[in-house]
Amino acid sequence: MVRDEPGTRTRPALSPSRAADFKQCPLLYRFRAIDRLPEPPSTAQLRGSVVHAALEQLYGLPPARRGHDAAMALVAPAWEQLVAGNPLWRPRWAPPSRPRCSTRPARCCPATTG
Repeated sequence: MVRDEPGTRTRPALSPSRAADFKQCPLLYRFRAIDRLPEPPSTAQLRGSVVHAALEQLYGLPPARRGHDAAMALVAPAWEQLVAGNPLWRPRWAPPSRPRCSTRPARCCPATTG
């Protein structure tokens, strides 16, 4: 929101992404910018949240215990904690038992290598 002078009403600001929404579909713009309807997170957002939570827990461990196996062991509990708050997310993405990056952990997360 953009503030006018003190004591006056506020008016919505138009960001480039909201302008693109309006150009694509005025109803989409209304749902997102005016009505502010909640949108389900994307698969990438869910994965990012899981990885972020797992890494937060990993960095809570002593440096000597921050290894690849410890990081991988934290993924499933992080996922369970995330979906506990919203069970509708569960069908969207389930964490793989062996993520693609697990063969090269140093490239994905150098902090897990020591």
